[in-house]
Amino acid sequence: MMDLGNKYYRHMLRTLVLVAGMLLIPGNSVLADVSPEKQGTHRDLGVAVDMAQYRLQGGVMLEVYLLVPRANFTYKPLETGGYEARLFFQVALIQNDSVRYLDRWSRTYHVTERAELKGSQKIPDITSFAALPGEYTLYVEVIDLNKDVRQTVEQPVSLVVFPQDGLTISDLELANNIVNSRGENEFTKYGKDVVPNADRIFGVHSHLLYYFTEIYNLSTRGEYVVVNEISNLNGEIVKAFPERVKKSPGTSAVDMGAVNINGIPSGIYQLRLRVTDKATNAEATRSKTFYIYRPDQAQPAQASHEYDGLDGSQLDQIYEVVKLVMNKREKQLYEDSDVTGKRNVLYAFWQQHDPDPETDVNEYKQDFYERVEMANRELGTNSRPGWQTSRGRTLIKYGRPNEIERAPLTTEQRPYEIWYYYEIEGGVEFVFVDKRGYGDYELVHSTERSEVSDPNWQRWLK
Repeated sequence: MMDLGNKYYRHMLRTLVLVAGMLLIPGNSVLADVSPEKQGTHRDLGVAVDMAQYRLQGGVMLEVYLLVPRANFTYKPLETGGYEARLFFQVALIQNDSVRYLDRWSRTYHVTERAELKGSQKIPDITSFAALPGEYTLYVEVIDLNKDVRQTVEQPVSLVVFPQDGLTISDLELANNIVNSRGENEFTKYGKDVVPNADRIFGVHSHLLYYFTEIYNLSTRGEYVVVNEISNLNGEIVKAFPERVKKSPGTSAVDMGAVNINGIPSGIYQLRLRVTDKATNAEATRSKTFYIYRPDQAQPAQASHEYDGLDGSQLDQIYEVVKLVMNKREKQLYEDSDVTGKRNVLYAFWQQHDPDPETDVNEYKQDFYERVEMANRELGTNSRPGWQTSRGRTLIKYGRPNEIERAPLTTEQRPYEIWYYYEIEGGVEFVFVDKRGYGDYELVHSTERSEVSDPNWQRWLK
């Protein structure tokens, strides 16, 4: 088995010191005690966050990657000339409202002239934790010390110990570059500097997407095969690469390299790595979502202006409505993304459903929001807006029905409606019953195959 201990020794030592030092933090509450200064203004500073898990004896090595847009921070003039931005970072793993693992550090960025800040340079950063398995919240805070403005990111993370038996692959780290290391630093892995790309946007400056991963539980002798594929949101392969046959160095191996994304248009994709152990025919796969953005194309993968500057809570409010017309894969992709990724998912969703990309108007999106407005106007109740009701959701997802059969309240039955759609699946129907008599009609039966089915729905009328 490959000895991974030396590789991560310095990270483990730092983590142990930090955990011991946390005993000095009263209550171990990240919200109350992690910040070194008073709570300042909260704003999206554009810092992207990504992470990857690797095997570690008795636990999990979690690497957290940051990508910092240099121009988004406050630069103050220096007496010696030039300008300086001062940043403070802290990253924590929280469990049951207690900080279990914590790292803090500072950075200073210098420029000679303010004109240098007009560029789009993004600076990578990294930290890591040797952690026990479990359910955590990843908490990231970046503070602009020159202005007391901060960005916070919180997202759930499940740390699971990699199995000791059976071929498996670590997470994929996506990178902007992999080069021979001239001296060990925070990005060095196995003699290479793997420079992470936390926002996972590619195609702007290079036609290559770099990646790093570890492979576990290989046969001790023989060969294994590695295949790279790029697929779209629907799982369709848009580019496949020749298989690579390698000799097993032991029970563990490292795979790092680059795939050529030239010719792939702007959009959201997945890089999939498939490994086959030739001695046992065992196979393992691992995927990671990334974005291609080509400035010369009309529809970039990067978030459109309407989502720029929106924080996670605001994006989630938009998503709660939009997910009514998303498929399972699209919803999962949004929910697994950070703030930057959520913007990209929403933008790419509308682009992929635009029936005529050559026009300035996205007719699908326009029709969707007209349905939302109609649902709110015609189908709302005293307690809920129209889009949250059963009839509203049906209207938004399937459009206006071809026919509506309405039955009023009588002494013998509750009021109900049956909506008929003739063009869906050869003809389907939706039955709504006002169970409580407050005008809130609930869906009790449908012949559409993905909806609730209750052929004995008449029982709700009594």
